[in-house]
This record gives sequence, structure tokens and C-alpha cells, in this order.
Amino acid sequence: MTPAETFTEVRKAYRLLHDYQRMVIDAIRYIERQIDMPAWVVWPHFARDSRGGCRYLSDSSWDWLPMMSSVFHFVRQEGNDFYGLTILLISDDGFIPGDNRDREDVTTFVSVDQSETRVATFLYRQHPHTFNKDLFIKGVLHDFLRDGKALPSHVTGRIYNAEQICSYEGLDMIVSELVESAKAFDFPLKLIQRSQSTSETQ
Repeated sequence: MTPAETFTEVRKAYRLLHDYQRMVIDAIRYIERQIDMPAWVVWPHFARDSRGGCRYLSDSSWDWLPMMSSVFHFVRQEGNDFYGLTILLISDDGFIPGDNRDREDVTTFVSVDQSETRVATFLYRQHPHTFNKDLFIKGVLHDFLRDGKALPSHVTGRIYNAEQICSYEGLDMIVSELVESAKAFDFPLKLIQRSQSTSETQ
């Protein structure tokens, strides 16, 4: 491939990433409109925190691609109690199965054809900041995603193939399952708006 052909593919890739990330953002906003829990913050989990608005030449290439893996946090406080919802996006789960922690060595990732793009939802009785610290930093969610290991008793979670967020029907199923999980988990979450797919059929 010539340099000119390479840069043509790069331009295609960036435009594809734009459309992909727009779809993800719209999907999260669609879920937000249906539940009674306000969005709080989004944190990248494969990239360095981007809130500072700057990057350094010593940073990883992944630090320039925050949506490789990000968490969308929702939180509500009732008295002294916090209730959190986190939606985890994993754009490429090829790094999960292996034990190698060198994220720069993509040759150790599972092949693209054998990897997936996944979305997971988590309900828990704590502030998202504590959830981040306890489950991400300690590797609990990595083990859950890789091996299906049990989550702590104060957390309930589900994993989906990301195709689920590509349609209103798929998003409505995620919302419905969140509400049902909340009921079984004695977690205060309810619908506040009809789904788009329901509205379009009436």
C-alpha cells in the first residue's frame, strides 16, 4: 500500500469512527430520556482521562481514542444513599481474554474477526466514583467480562453485543431489562418516557 493509499484509508477510518461514536452517543442519550436517573459523567477506561483537554507526546496512542472503552455514569442521591447506573462500551474486546497488560502491543489482542464490540450495564448501590475505584481498578469487571466471574453482591450486570444499540427495538430491550433488573434488585429505577419504537406504532 502506498502512502497515498494509506492516508485515504485513514480518512475513511476517521469518518467511520465519527459515525460510530455519534451512534453510541445518540443511543446513550436515548436510554437517558427513558429513565429517571440523570447522566453524571463519562470516563475513558482504555485511555487517559481527557477532561484536562490536553495530550502529551509521551501518551499512548489510545489516549487519543477515548471511546475505545468508556463508561457512561448515571447517579441519583436519596438522602445519604447513592444509586448508580453505568453503561460500559467496549469497542474492541480483543484485549480482554489475554493476561497481557501491555495495551500498546496490539499483536497480543485476539484477532479482529474473533473479537466483539460489547456493551454492559451495571446497577449498584454506591456512587459511580466508588464503583470505578472498586471494580475497575481492582480488575473485578475485567474478570466478569472475561470469565463471567460473579460481581459483588451490591452490583448487578448484563452484557450485550453492541448490535443491541443499533436500533430502537434493541435499545428498548436494554431499558426494559434494566427496569426489570432494578425491580429484582430492589433498586429505585422507573421509566419516565415512552420508547421511540412504541411511539411510532401508536
